[in-house]
Amino acid sequence: MGSLPDMPDQNLTWRMHFTFGTLSYTTAGNAALSLTVSCNLKGVEDEQAIMRRRVPFLAAGLQAPLPALQAKRSLSG
Repeated sequence: MGSLPDMPDQNLTWRMHFTFGTLSYTTAGNAALSLTVSCNLKGVEDEQAIMRRRVPFLAAGLQAPLPALQAKRSLSG
């Protein structure tokens, strides 16, 4: 798929699923983010700061090494 040509379809599908879940959770509202931590998390009201942390994290997940069992792109989907 475009910028990830060596990514098997199944891996890309799972990674996109994880990405969408992460995006949904972190954009659900600052209250949801605040409820999940037991420490004093700084910056939960700063949407730009959250975005600066989130984008590199999600991009790295999409570009992570493939599992050893699926090194070639699936033709069956």
